[in-house]
Amino acid sequence: MKKALVLLLVLALMLTGFYGKAKGINSPVTVTAYPNTAGSYATFTITFTMINLVPASTGWITLTFPLGFTVPSGPINTSYVTVQAGGFISLVSVTGSGQQITIVPSVLMNSGPVYISISNLAYIRNPAAGGTYPNFLVANSTGEPAGTGSIIIQSAVQNVNVLVNPLNAGSVADYTI
Repeated sequence: MKKALVLLLVLALMLTGFYGKAKGINSPVTVTAYPNTAGSYATFTITFTMINLVPASTGWITLTFPLGFTVPSGPINTSYVTVQAGGFISLVSVTGSGQQITIVPSVLMNSGPVYISISNLAYIRNPAAGGTYPNFLVANSTGEPAGTGSIIIQSAVQNVNVLVNPLNAGSVADYTI
């Protein structure tokens, strides 16, 4: 009888949602670069929804840029990074390492929508070639599964026209680009 009661209790918990999918940062993460031109230093905006709170001073958010982007190593001036999560969040530190930027808040970050803006003064450079760069990752110290997004970068050279006059094979011609 006890086994049947325990089994019914476990089944009831599973049906009510206490047992299920791990909570995480909601994907997709939206990422934009301005300018989004290949090879340029850009201002980045990142938006996502966080499920858990990030603790003050000990918690962190890590932004991982796809390969091809240049992220400076070492401390980044906190005035170059703006974080909003239920209000503006002051920061303890912002640090670049490899393809990552780690942001440490000085106050508790609420769950819900998060908006991050990184100034071009942080010297993050777009890749040398245009294209869609997937696998932009957002993770945090709470153990939530990472959120993912992609960044679209435009080629530095677009809409090139070449005029040839005269347009005769084998003749000397003027070229206008």
